[in-house]
Amino acid sequence: MATRGYVQCNNAGCVLCRAGRKPDPRTLIPVYVPAARAIGVLAISPSLRPHSLLPQMQPVLTANKPMVAFIKKDGPAKFVVASSDLPKDADGGEAVIVPFLTRWDNGEVTLESAFQKIPNEQLKLVPGIARILGLKGGA
Repeated sequence: MATRGYVQCNNAGCVLCRAGRKPDPRTLIPVYVPAARAIGVLAISPSLRPHSLLPQMQPVLTANKPMVAFIKKDGPAKFVVASSDLPKDADGGEAVIVPFLTRWDNGEVTLESAFQKIPNEQLKLVPGIARILGLKGGA
């Protein structure tokens, strides 16, 4: 078993935390993904370093108008963002966004659910985590 991407912390007794994998805080933002015609979740680090996502997304996040952002990951910590106004004839996703907002307002949606939550017993089976726990004297 291997893990990829973000994994939610299991809080008390979290195997990832015991193995020394510190929580990596992210701001989760719902976004309309035109290619999928669905709502996705953009996870943004609080980093303000050059080429990080937050400073480049700031103009889009604070705009009072529909915007399009094209995000390209160009290395482990380098992003390139190009943005523009949503073209007048483009699908702005209203058919997906309006029902999402209704579900959001009713508390039926959590952005965290877009990321896997793996039980501690399964995390203990990940070879790298098992080795670290073994070295620390607790499995």
